Amino acid sequence: MTSSSSALKAKYSSKSVLMATAALAGAATLLVPSTATYAAETSTSAAAANSAAEATSVVKVSYSAVLYQTTGTSSTPLTFAQWQQLGFPAPTTVGSIPGTVYFKYGTSPAVLAQAPGQPAHVLTWDQWVTAGMPAPQNKSNEGLIKLSWAPEIARMTNLQTGAGYPMSFQEWANNGFTAPAVQQRIIGDQFYQYAGSPDVWYAGPGVNRKITFAEWVGAGQPTPSVRGTVSATAASNAWGLIKPVNARVTSEFSTARMHPTLGYVRPHLGIDLGAACGVPVQATRGGVVSSSTYDSGGGYSVTINHGIVNGVPLYSSYLHLRQPGLAAGTQVATGTVIGYVGTTGSSTGCHLHFEIKPNNQAQNPRNFLAF
Repeated sequence: MTSSSSALKAKYSSKSVLMATAALAGAATLLVPSTATYAAETSTSAAAANSAAEATSVVKVSYSAVLYQTTGTSSTPLTFAQWQQLGFPAPTTVGSIPGTVYFKYGTSPAVLAQAPGQPAHVLTWDQWVTAGMPAPQNKSNEGLIKLSWAPEIARMTNLQTGAGYPMSFQEWANNGFTAPAVQQRIIGDQFYQYAGSPDVWYAGPGVNRKITFAEWVGAGQPTPSVRGTVSATAASNAWGLIKPVNARVTSEFSTARMHPTLGYVRPHLGIDLGAACGVPVQATRGGVVSSSTYDSGGGYSVTINHGIVNGVPLYSSYLHLRQPGLAAGTQVATGTVIGYVGTTGSSTGCHLHFEIKPNNQAQNPRNFLAF
């Protein structure tokens, strides 16, 4: 017998005693609940208990270790502390987490599942069947493209017009490492040279850089158009950027670099420019200073919001400045001095750490400027 049934029976037994006592005292007769009423209340109590159990159910899917607490049609990822507070209930493995969004890109047949608060996951056939074969949102005009002759993956926001931007490793991970379509060319891309220079440049979705001879051959040896002189590179590049300092690159962009002071491997999401302490640092493009801070890693740093450039929000950051740079909220033009080269924070010597961040995702600055 369930606890809810016992409680109801005790309730009606006490009513019977009260009725008998009242009758002996000459009181008005009390109505005894019918069997149907008892059954209905028992059913209602059981439904309430089931509803309460469902409200606190903990579930997961087979392809993820993340636990969720479900409430009706919505779900919330559980932290370890929250799971502990619930008493470490064993999770139920389900085919789909309530609130999961299913979608596919126009460049791949893969169906992706994105549960609340988590990166997307590329489903296998069996996982999709187990989820009930939900119809995915068809993002037919978006996708991922990798040039057959270059390492970059482009996140295409409009396949028909060729609009897009370089996809960071983190964003690719958040998309379940979806396999990109491999193509030799992308709609609207260009190959060009500056007058008097043998170098060939490529301008594609969010990428503007000098390419190697092997890459040019891999692209089919397209005839490049001719632009202005080499000295006009900074003013003419597709992003309208200039170098923050005129110095050589001393450390490259990398997703896995041995840190020179910490002694372990970690991402280096920018390039280091070996300028002397005190050299003025220029804004690579006009915008508004969004932050001017200090921390033990980057030292004094400034980040500029350049607004929408080539269809995406663009930011740049300047680290290890000698002293506090321009204050947050300051409007700057291209070339405005925002600080001075220093060696604050975790640094081995005077240099500028420079980052370019389309969609606020750090990308290799060499994709945007010639260094």
